[in-house]
Amino acid sequence: ALEEAMAPLKFSIDSETGEMRSDGCEDFQPGTWKYPMCAHPKLDRRTNQLMVTGYNPSLPSGEIKYGVYRDGKLENDFTFRFPSPAPIIPFMHDMAITERFTIVIDNSYEFSFPFNPSGIGSILEFNAK
Repeated sequence: ALEEAMAPLKFSIDSETGEMRSDGCEDFQPGTWKYPMCAHPKLDRRTNQLMVTGYNPSLPSGEIKYGVYRDGKLENDFTFRFPSPAPIIPFMHDMAITERFTIVIDNSYEFSFPFNPSGIGSILEFNAK
């Protein structure tokens, strides 16, 4: 289970009761991914590679991370770094893959801090730049 603000959660099904339980955050290979992940990573069924993106809003330089996993092990990763301080904190909800490319989607929304927790509209605003 994924959402943009944290590491992915790992779930399992109890074989006796059939109940689903949370096994905590997934750290595919400890220490290799220190970022929240986008809500919709992509699996390339031809290569069995999982492509993920994420960002860490707590870093002052602003970084977007891209990684490729196979069988739970990080095969390749790349970090996009923004000038410091980061111009915005991106809302990276989704990504796309083709046979040859990964498309990292940097939506035209940015988080506004401090935010009013009364509703999603209060923390996201459109940025036409």
